Amino acid sequence: HRDLHSFPTRRSSDLQNKSVNNGSVLPLLGNDVIEQVNRTSANITGRITELGRKPILEHGHTWSTTSDPSNASMITTLGERNNSGTFKSKLINLESDTEYHVRAYAITVVGTVYGTITTLRTNK
Repeated sequence: HRDLHSFPTRRSSDLQNKSVNNGSVLPLLGNDVIEQVNRTSANITGRITELGRKPILEHGHTWSTTSDPSNASMITTLGERNNSGTFKSKLINLESDTEYHVRAYAITVVGTVYGTITTLRTNK
């Protein structure tokens, strides 16, 4: 698992007005869609809307019970990515009846980009 703290960070929302056509180096991430939540797991679909000019070395989701999961130790690592589109993560070992904050991330040699925070609650 790659240390998310070792890269400079930028939120995807900070980059909304910069597109690949305008020379954006970092990728842009769309909003996550929460799917199939149960007591101890949830499925999340993320979306890379634009790749940027540097390859994505790692991508996935990060989550926590705190309001900003950017530095959370709970992450999915889905590897390199060379195309835009959707990707899916399965969050496991969740506590029942607990609120979690989730966001997508993508790491390049330039930095880490985070998507918008989405909230879910596991079943009782």
